[in-house]
Amino acid sequence: MAQTTEPLTTHDPKALKIMAKSLYRQLREGGYSQGDVLGFASELLSMVSHEVRERQTPGEPVVEALRTS
Repeated sequence: MAQTTEPLTTHDPKALKIMAKSLYRQLREGGYSQGDVLGFASELLSMVSHEVRERQTPGEPVVEALRTS
């Protein structure tokens, strides 16, 4: 399955917060510990950071690289 890194739409920050709360609740109710959830969050941030670094051109501020994602 091919992965795409281009966003389909711009999402409402409020909707993203609701989605994060829902995912957190599902993980905790599924038996994952706080440490597990932190590990998950760390892995997710690592993936985002890696993608931003790949898109970033030399000398380009990180903020600009984020705008293209």
